[in-house]
Amino acid sequence: MPKSFVISVLKDDYKVCRLNAFEGIPEWVLETPLSSITRTAEELSIVCPNQVAPEQLKSEQEWKCLKVHGPLRLDEVGIISSLTKVLADAEISVFVLSTFETDYILVKRMNLEKAAKVLADNGHEIFFD
Repeated sequence: MPKSFVISVLKDDYKVCRLNAFEGIPEWVLETPLSSITRTAEELSIVCPNQVAPEQLKSEQEWKCLKVHGPLRLDEVGIISSLTKVLADAEISVFVLSTFETDYILVKRMNLEKAAKVLADNGHEIFFD
């Protein structure tokens, strides 16, 4: 039987922003309770609460963030795949973030209720902050 997880839905709505690869890290992202900054040769990508980022940025909005409570060991195998597979089977797209101790799965707000039900039906505990 697959491992079950405690998952909480964070209260804020999130957005995924795209900036040019050469831009510096904006100050506004450093003061958020949860943000993710990823730079590649092609882009600077920032995930943050909707209300933090300037509106004029290219972004995808209305994401809800599901926190997989840890700590999770970095050598644990299949955590993300076990969670995202059941969501994919329910035709729910995701955006995934990982930290040293846990994982976060973002789903579109319109899919939150369905995602919570699918995860609960698969043995996970879901809490709303």
